[in-house]
Amino acid sequence: MYYLIYIFAFFAVVGFFNYHQMLSDQVVKAIFYAVSLVALVLAVTDSRSKIARTGYPAEAYWTLMGMICLSPVMAGIFHGQDLVSSVITTLPMFFAYSWFYILLKFELPERKILLVMAVGCALAIPVYLMNFRAFPGAAFGELPNGGSRGIPRIVVTFIELFPLLLFYAINKWSLSRKWWWILVMAVCVVMIVVSVIRQVIFVSALLAGIFLFRVMNWKQRLIFLLPIAVAIAIIAPRLAIFQAIDDLNELQADSNSESSEDIRIQAWRFYTYEYNPNIGTMILGNGIPALDKTRYGIEYSTATAASKCYEGDVGWAGFFFYFGLIATVALFMLMWKTLTHRKPPEREYLNYWILFIMITAVASGPILYTFQIFNVVTALYLAYAPAAESGLPRFAGAPRRNNTLAENPQPPFPA
Repeated sequence: MYYLIYIFAFFAVVGFFNYHQMLSDQVVKAIFYAVSLVALVLAVTDSRSKIARTGYPAEAYWTLMGMICLSPVMAGIFHGQDLVSSVITTLPMFFAYSWFYILLKFELPERKILLVMAVGCALAIPVYLMNFRAFPGAAFGELPNGGSRGIPRIVVTFIELFPLLLFYAINKWSLSRKWWWILVMAVCVVMIVVSVIRQVIFVSALLAGIFLFRVMNWKQRLIFLLPIAVAIAIIAPRLAIFQAIDDLNELQADSNSESSEDIRIQAWRFYTYEYNPNIGTMILGNGIPALDKTRYGIEYSTATAASKCYEGDVGWAGFFFYFGLIATVALFMLMWKTLTHRKPPEREYLNYWILFIMITAVASGPILYTFQIFNVVTALYLAYAPAAESGLPRFAGAPRRNNTLAENPQPPFPA
């Protein structure tokens, strides 16, 4: 039953791809809230599982959840927003981050979680193709909102999971050398590129390159990585998509030179200092505004529109503005301690993916959007998930069995 609840929540958080907008935003949210509430009640009342044995960073996680729960009060104290509106706007964050605890209590095996993620990404491919064909309309989800960057800028559902599966495929290939993992890598790379999200493309390429370099011997590096480097240097600049991205970079650079400061640097200063009323909001947060519904929400919308500074462009800074320094440090420590948590070679891919999220959140919003947060905390949970039918110990931090991989483990990352 727990597994079915997770599957339902996984697809509910993206509105079941929302064919031709058949479901309104309110209905989509209500479905996710309902299934999350049921899951949370089941997790709290399940006395069989003992999550303490997993070694998860409890202090960091519960500090984070405590500050999220406190944020509606901060919105009332510092901005006069009524409690009901503040609670409603905080629910998406609360339920999304609560799934880390829910999964720890459900103890779903890594293999089953990854299977759902892989199916979701596999379904995202035909969804993308149908949206591509329907452009500038949309067969699934919302209308495209970014124009063209060499190709139409169409949302790639589960874009945060394609780098995860890319790192997983590299991990599996490094341990088994099965050719089909190279095919999985290629599919993930294509979907990452067609997302035309610069941070996702460049950070995933960098980390994937480092990962491949570490798991290859010198002969393999020359055979595989050298041609890839040549292709990137010679072929990629000739492709329309990369030319468009390069033109966009130059356009933004020219714009920044006129204003003497990059817009994201302005946004970081806006959310961490300029728009914070006092030291109290910096420490405890401002709470989430009810956009265009309360005085706080109207003032916030006006200020962000005037400054062109949006929290989704600076994830860590936006999170800091909403929940304060304490919550931001707690979230960072949750990720950092999970990154440094002892893992067997089969789970090394999680280290690269956690770094991917931590880095991309500097200039994008994976820690702010409900549909991405759900998968972020799910992947964090995988570091502590029990293994099933794979020869792994029950928990990643437990002593390993005597096998070849145990005798020759991959060094942790970073070294």
